[in-house]
Amino acid sequence: MDSPRAEFYVEHNPPARRAETRQYVYDIGSYHYNWHPQIELLVILGGKVELCAAGGVAVLGRGDVAVLNSNEGHATMSLEAGPGASSAQALLLHLDPDYVSSFNSGVIPHFACRSTPRTQGNAEFRRLRAMSARLMEEGLKAGPAAAARREALLAEIVATLFESFHDPAVFPVALMGEEGYVEVLRRATGYIEEHYRERLTLKQLAQRAGYSPTYFSEIFSSHMGIPLSEHITRVRLAQAVRMLGETDLTITDVARESGFPDVKAFGVAFKRAFNKTASQYRRQLRELAERGVDLGQVDETFHERFAHPEEQLGDHPGPHGGGVSAEEHRRVLEQVRELGEQAALVGERLARLADG
Repeated sequence: MDSPRAEFYVEHNPPARRAETRQYVYDIGSYHYNWHPQIELLVILGGKVELCAAGGVAVLGRGDVAVLNSNEGHATMSLEAGPGASSAQALLLHLDPDYVSSFNSGVIPHFACRSTPRTQGNAEFRRLRAMSARLMEEGLKAGPAAAARREALLAEIVATLFESFHDPAVFPVALMGEEGYVEVLRRATGYIEEHYRERLTLKQLAQRAGYSPTYFSEIFSSHMGIPLSEHITRVRLAQAVRMLGETDLTITDVARESGFPDVKAFGVAFKRAFNKTASQYRRQLRELAERGVDLGQVDETFHERFAHPEEQLGDHPGPHGGGVSAEEHRRVLEQVRELGEQAALVGERLARLADG
C-alpha cells in the first residue's frame, strides 16, 4: 500500500495589518517622564544614557538596545555626550500596538529586552541594531521596493522580539480596546492634564464621564493600560520633573505645585518611579551642568530637532520648526549606518565560522 504523498503546498492568508511606525534620531536631555501605547525600541548611538523604567534605573552606552513596553512609564537622561554632539543620542522606533498584537491573538505582548555590557554582543541584539539602522535608511528612499523592504524589516524586528524577548508570564495590563470609549477617555485625560493641581477623585471623574465609579475605573484601566490613580500620579510627576529642572522652587513647593497632597506623598511617588529622591535628581542635574553637559539647551528642542526618515539630506526644518544642518544630519546618519555595518560584519564572521 502506497504511503500518502507529502506535498509542499501552503496557503497564507494573513489578516490586514496596519504597519504604522515612527522612527527618528534625537538628542537626549533631562528627564521627560512619559508613557504611550506604542512599543518603543531604543538604540543608543552615542554617549551614555540613564534609563528609568518600571521603577528601575540602568545606564546604557553606545550600541545598547532597550524595549519600553506599551504604557510603561519611562524617562531618559544624558549622562555623557556622544562624539561631536551636545548630549547623548538615540535611534528610536515606535511600533503600533495594533500591529504587534495582531501576531499575538490581539493581546499586547510584554518584551523583556534590555542589553547589558555582557549581552550587547549577543546575536539577537546585533540583529535589532542592524535592522533598526536599515529601517532608517530604507525610510530615506522612495519607491515600491524600498517600501516593501521597510515592511519586511519591520516584520523581522517584531519576529526577533517575539522569538528572543517575549515574556508570556507577564500578562498585559490591557488588550486593544473598542473605539467607542476613545472620546470619553480623551475628555477625562484632558481634564486631568488641565486640573492636575487640584484634588481629583474617581467619583468626580466618573460623574463627568457619565458612568458609575466602578465601571469608569474598569473602562479606564482596560483601555488606557494603567489604573486611573496611576495616570494622575504620572501626570503630576511629569510636571514635577520639569519644575525640578527649570525652577529653583523648594521640594515642598514643587510637590504642592504639581498637585501632590503633601511632600511625603510626592517623595514616595518620585522614589517609586525614578529610584532616587527629588533632591538627588536635582543634584544630579547640577553635577552634569558642572561637567559641561548642557541639558537645558537640549531640553528646549526636545523631540523637535532630529533626523527623520521622511527627510532628505541638507538644511531642513523638523516637524516642529527646529532646523537641522546638513553637517549634523550627515553625522547622525553616519552613526546609524556604522551601527548597522558593525552588526552586519559580526554576523558575516559568525556565518563563515558556522560554515567551517
